[in-house]
Amino acid sequence: MAGQDHTIPWHGARHTIAAVAFGCLILNILSAAPAWAGYLVDLPDGQTVSTRGYWIQGDMLYFAEDRDPVNVYEVQSVRQDALTEADMRDREEAMEEVRSLVAGLLGREEAALKGQADLMAGITAVSYTHLRAHETPEHLVCRLLLEKKNNKNKHAS
Repeated sequence: MAGQDHTIPWHGARHTIAAVAFGCLILNILSAAPAWAGYLVDLPDGQTVSTRGYWIQGDMLYFAEDRDPVNVYEVQSVRQDALTEADMRDREEAMEEVRSLVAGLLGREEAALKGQADLMAGITAVSYTHLRAHETPEHLVCRLLLEKKNNKNKHAS
């Protein structure tokens, strides 16, 4: 969990950026009317099916209609079906807006991650002996009580 005194590891943050960008992309595409234009999907058995929409999850292509998913690597092609010039222009404008929004989001996220990386660069590891050297009497009492409790639990098991 990120928050005060918590950090997100760099690789975890990269996944977060990718998830947010993908979410923005999907929300913007699905809300645009031309995105639901028809598609023709050429299946491996030579059959061509028409669908009003599809999505890819893992290695499977799922159809908007109640149809069995197919392995995306076996699909011969996917092409738009009967889009007018106006539909194609609207779709390209919507996609350009999505690209711009995602680029802005990624830029802000990269800047935040760079700031976090700069902060993390100033942190150095210290030895257990170093930590013990700065232990206060209160910390010592707490540590000894915790060790005593843990030893009792080990012997009880």
